[in-house]
Amino acid sequence: MIRINDATELCITKGQEAIIVGWNGFIGDHRQKVLETLFVKLINPPRNVELPGLPVNVVPMSRTSSTVKALLPNDHIVTLTQQQIMVLPKFSMTDYATQGKT
Repeated sequence: MIRINDATELCITKGQEAIIVGWNGFIGDHRQKVLETLFVKLINPPRNVELPGLPVNVVPMSRTSSTVKALLPNDHIVTLTQQQIMVLPKFSMTDYATQGKT
């Protein structure tokens, strides 16, 4: 399930269901695996989405970044940055999340 209105013109909207069909990534500075782009196929979008080089209704999702400042007990301030692709695995759905779905 997509968790953010990323590109409404491409039907990438909060609550839109999708199936992961591929991804690409790289090895980070600390030898960790980093997800760069997630390719998802939209399930029953309001309209078909066609992007050059991709099958119908397959769209790329990229990382978003958020930064917070944390005040430590010793009064030092640490800035933390998180990057993630805004999707959630959907194992089940509450009745609140299903409102408006057919």
